[in-house]
Amino acid sequence: MPRTKHPCQFGLFAIATLLLLQAATTAWGQPGKQPPGAKPAPTPRAESLESLLGGPEESAPSDRLAGTPNMFGDFLPHGIGLSASDIFASADASIPLAGGCRRVKIAENNSPLPQDRVYFLYNHFENALQADASQFLVGPAMRGYAIDRYSFGFEKTFLDRRWSAELRMPLCSQMEFDTPNFGVQGGSVGNLALILKRKVYESDNTCVAIGLGVDFPTGSDAQGFVNDTEFIFRNRSLHLLPYVGVVNRPGCRFFWEAFLQVDVPANGAPIDYRDSYEGDGTFGILNDQTLLYGDVAVGYWLHRNPCASFFTGVAGLLELHYTSTLQDTDSVSGFFYMPAATAFTFSNLANRVDQLNLTVGLHTEILNRTICRVGGVLPLRTGDDRAFDAEVQIQLERRF
Repeated sequence: MPRTKHPCQFGLFAIATLLLLQAATTAWGQPGKQPPGAKPAPTPRAESLESLLGGPEESAPSDRLAGTPNMFGDFLPHGIGLSASDIFASADASIPLAGGCRRVKIAENNSPLPQDRVYFLYNHFENALQADASQFLVGPAMRGYAIDRYSFGFEKTFLDRRWSAELRMPLCSQMEFDTPNFGVQGGSVGNLALILKRKVYESDNTCVAIGLGVDFPTGSDAQGFVNDTEFIFRNRSLHLLPYVGVVNRPGCRFFWEAFLQVDVPANGAPIDYRDSYEGDGTFGILNDQTLLYGDVAVGYWLHRNPCASFFTGVAGLLELHYTSTLQDTDSVSGFFYMPAATAFTFSNLANRVDQLNLTVGLHTEILNRTICRVGGVLPLRTGDDRAFDAEVQIQLERRF
């Protein structure tokens, strides 16, 4: 039909087209009916990367991937420390911002599959924070502190289970180191994290997801003193956490999954002081280092029976976790002449680190929806590349 600019002719053409479409739908769109000679349209079985913005795709994971255990994780950040000295002695200590566990690793109790769940995590990190004032020779000279972290989380899928949003909220034990001339302490509230996940590819045995996490600085500040100068390290740094994850189950019992993530600080954290002689002021703003995380896990179903009366699944997991700093540490310093020529330096005292940790865990399912997991983490490196001596994990989860 030739194009026309006459509005009446255009309206008649549109009405006729709609009537033809309605007739075709009535004649051939009923269940079980197709036009003569037409082949049934193929049903899409897997998402493609091109469907990121929409399009036909499965609304739920395949039967083979459904229920694949989450990765356990391993992470405690190698945090900021304080090195201080005067004309007589020196001291150094960890700065327990947000209870000492202020950065977020996506691979902690997570899977590339979007999920509907609530969970509780307990992590015990042995000898994770240190303080050394032995040269002052007064009061407790050197101490190591464990961190007990209690995390509450919730994940909910939306848009046909292609997306999910997760909230994590940790609470931690407190560190308090106090001597007559040197002290450091922190609170127990961690940072709230929001994690968005988007499934971009899925087949019968593989799922790939991408996402972005945001670590909000809702946790506690840290504070302390050296001689007559007090300081407060304010927890103000927002972190962006882009990541990609993949899970694969090539057989009935064996599965593996992996995550690759970057932790990028969007802004720095101010460090203020109050001095008996110089009054109130600020040392400056300290910027965190950008971190790279690489995590891979292999697992095997020791028992899987969805119809069992109690234990419907038992699986073992073995994981390897790598964390690396991508730049040198930032540093903020200050000096006070009175009363004892005291110098402050805030930085990552280890500078560049490359951590490698091994995780072993047991995953159990009760009546398919209730999950209880126990794991242990062993650092494989020593010195500055070792953030803690050992870790114990207990994870409870309910899927819905």
